[in-house]
Amino acid sequence: MNNEKEKRLFMSNYDDPKWDRVFDVNHILEEELGETHLENGIVLPLQLRTDIKTEDEIYKGGVVAPDFSFVAGLKRHYEKEDANISVCRGYEVPQEELVYRDEAVVFGGILYSHFGDTLLLTSNRLWWFTEHPDTPYKFVFLNKPGEDAYPDFFFDVLGLARERVEVIDRPTSFKEIIIPDESCYILTHASRKWLETFEYMKENVRRQLPASPYEKIYLSRTKFQKFGTGDGLNEAYYENFFAERGFHVVYPETLPFAEQINVIMHAKEIACVFGTLSHMALFAQNGIRQINIMRTTELWIHQAVINQVKALDFYWIEGTINPLATPHNYGYFLYYPTKYFKAFLDSQGIDYPEEEFHSPVPPRKMVLEYIMHWTEHFSDPEYNWRVKDKTTFEHLHALSLALFGKELSKEDYQPTKLSQELKKQKLRTEQEQKKRREQEKINEQLRKFNRQLLEERDSYKERLEKTQSSASWKITKPMRDVHKVLKKVVKS
Repeated sequence: MNNEKEKRLFMSNYDDPKWDRVFDVNHILEEELGETHLENGIVLPLQLRTDIKTEDEIYKGGVVAPDFSFVAGLKRHYEKEDANISVCRGYEVPQEELVYRDEAVVFGGILYSHFGDTLLLTSNRLWWFTEHPDTPYKFVFLNKPGEDAYPDFFFDVLGLARERVEVIDRPTSFKEIIIPDESCYILTHASRKWLETFEYMKENVRRQLPASPYEKIYLSRTKFQKFGTGDGLNEAYYENFFAERGFHVVYPETLPFAEQINVIMHAKEIACVFGTLSHMALFAQNGIRQINIMRTTELWIHQAVINQVKALDFYWIEGTINPLATPHNYGYFLYYPTKYFKAFLDSQGIDYPEEEFHSPVPPRKMVLEYIMHWTEHFSDPEYNWRVKDKTTFEHLHALSLALFGKELSKEDYQPTKLSQELKKQKLRTEQEQKKRREQEKINEQLRKFNRQLLEERDSYKERLEKTQSSASWKITKPMRDVHKVLKKVVKS
């Protein structure tokens, strides 16, 4: 498998064992998917969990049984229930707070305001719709706390009409809830059935639009103004490079969603910056060639899962020289023709003028402009916390690469006593959180057991009272009195 890694991975941390998860792990979920029919099930709006802390929060709610035992929500990891953004636990509410509805519905999952999350997460159970497009039942969804998301662009192309969708904002008990199995655990596995949703949407697009003529496309972020100035500098370099080699440049956010799909589904080769744009390969033909310009050296397993389930001919190329440490998610990037991009071109026999790579480091003016944008971006409290754990060494190393093209070895910078103590403290906190989670699981099992005991006790009392009030119980009373006397005689 090393040959495969050498062929597809052009990164500075090529030897990091984490990449084995891309090349040596099977991410295809082979088990058959079906559906669960839950009578008198309850849909609970999402609430933030306080017993555990993850990067972007974790929630409780989803679908629970009449006794409030958890049934369904969102699992992003096939085996773990504490993954970031997941919904793997319910909660109880007083009976008087429940809304009761005498109807059957389908649980559709969670809605998200982030486009990438809609692609990867909201799509999770919608394979069931593609197999039952004429179902009379409504699809019920949940929002994250504080959000009012409704991906009309996605549902419109899918063909799921607005009147057939409802967002539940109060604890609601339904006569029946149909729960399609999850088709994707994006941090670990995906079923091929997950693709049914995207194939169904592509068929709808085929009926609406003439086929796109472009076989090679570059999906650009240069007009994506998420932070007012975009999320990086100099992507125009890659945009121009591919345009000069016959790639049609597409600015997805400037097109209706159906047209975005139309361009992607007919392409045989796609180049783009790694992230949500690379996830759009879900709408591509299986096996197409995809060239990803990586913004950082972080591993995002989401795309590895997509690569396998779509059998993509993929290449990951480190394409930035970021003067300050920045995360892939909500980060700020400096795109530049790196030696890794040059190595990729050489491996593919793609010609280029040597002067494009004459300087291994960006111009100082570009570095300064980046630092200004980075500072402005991460001064915002909404994004600042995403770099709070970046170390001085990480920033120093990034600056050394951007200014001098020199790599630094972490082994040359011994940790201070304070940093060692902080590391120990973080480990202790994580261990305490793990103990609390384990104790909470035990408490939940005990609560469930106690509820069952109470239900059995109440059922027994009800049966006993019914028996004692019956005519046969009254008729046999003298015989029971005689039996009691005989037992005393025998004992004596």
